[in-house]
Amino acid sequence: GAKIGFESGTATISRVGIKAGPSSYARPKTVKVYSGGKEVVQVLPNDSKTHWIWTPSVTGYSGSTFDTVYVEVVDTYPGSKHQEVAISELDAKATSAGL
Repeated sequence: GAKIGFESGTATISRVGIKAGPSSYARPKTVKVYSGGKEVVQVLPNDSKTHWIWTPSVTGYSGSTFDTVYVEVVDTYPGSKHQEVAISELDAKATSAGL
């Protein structure tokens, strides 16, 4: 599937948020978040709310990675009119400035 990467500079990315687009388009169903050789796979509900996924633990603490975090759509819910995947927002939350 298609993927996108988040880089956080000196911070550590703890979670990524995904908000699906309109139901006339395909929506993300199974999403893989991976970084530093570890991954988390989560099935999202078929709605338009933002759903947060913790990044895999690379340093031993939940949701903490200094590497690029990738988000990949593995499969989708079908759209009522179009089968292209619609994502209206992608967000990331950081835990610290790693100074």
